[in-house]
Amino acid sequence: MLKWKLLLLGLLSLTIVNCRARRPTGQIDQGSQSLDYCEQYKERCECSDSVCNIQIPGLTKNLNNLWASADDNLWIVGDSGTLIHFNGQEFINQNTDQYGNQFGYNDFHAITLGNDSGFVMGTFLFTLQYNNGWKKVDLKTTTPVDSTFAPKIYNLWGSYDARVFATAQDGIILEQTGPTSFKYNLVDLDKRDFYSVHGNKEKQVWAVGEQSVIAHFDGQTWKKENIANYNKVIDLNDVYALSENVVISVGEMGTVLMRDNDTWKDISKNLLGDQETRRLQGVCAKGSRIFIIGEKGTLLMWDAELNQLKDLSLRVGYSINEIWCDRTTSYVWAVADQGHVIRIRL
Repeated sequence: MLKWKLLLLGLLSLTIVNCRARRPTGQIDQGSQSLDYCEQYKERCECSDSVCNIQIPGLTKNLNNLWASADDNLWIVGDSGTLIHFNGQEFINQNTDQYGNQFGYNDFHAITLGNDSGFVMGTFLFTLQYNNGWKKVDLKTTTPVDSTFAPKIYNLWGSYDARVFATAQDGIILEQTGPTSFKYNLVDLDKRDFYSVHGNKEKQVWAVGEQSVIAHFDGQTWKKENIANYNKVIDLNDVYALSENVVISVGEMGTVLMRDNDTWKDISKNLLGDQETRRLQGVCAKGSRIFIIGEKGTLLMWDAELNQLKDLSLRVGYSINEIWCDRTTSYVWAVADQGHVIRIRL
């Protein structure tokens, strides 16, 4: 137990990198300096200790994902075509729900931005692209399955070379090949859904999903990876590459997995104990601190430097769905059901 914790700490302090997406320039970066939001709008925030639970005014839809380049430049996506920008002062609805209503693709599941452009993806490859405003884009795709098949998209990650990867249903991972084109990769012949993708650089990308499926991309091909001495069959909901050698994934029944130098291990019991059964939805890292979120307001912070686990969970009935750590933001941000945004002060 001590051995892998010390190893992880050493790697974190030397090589931790976050590359969900590069900080864009130009019109996407629409942040503005302002007073602290929760001091200005105390009635919208419920704060305790280092965590503020913010209710977006007038919004009760579930929020599924977010992207940020600064604390005053957040983009949030959710159900029923929800797309919201936070500029530090207000949460501004981008009025994109008409696309969902018009085309029948109701929910936005993922977002990534970079190089003055970005993608929002939702059910069945419904896509918006940023180019001086958000517009619906018909993507060109190549598929090994069926030219009429449009898979449900779960998650996006953009690499430093501006290539975007998208995880999808039926064992498919999409890889960007052009500004509006993607290539389908049938990675899992058992057709298990891939729920999340994240990488340290373009040649170190991991995807996880249904029934413990894990795949690694080395810059050329995707290959599935196994978990050592593991006989559980559970869904893995998120993955986060802390470095080229250390990767963490979380999932159902309080599952936490760590990849250390090519070997995946179950560290759930060592980290959380025997009794943890909550569904864990997301994971990210900022410095030596690793954040884990999940159902019923689950919010955990593991400080690897101090070897301490702190429970910051909200006493609520809804789920926290995605979390964002980045060196360009002072806070850690998360989004949740019923129009809630979580801000964590370090």
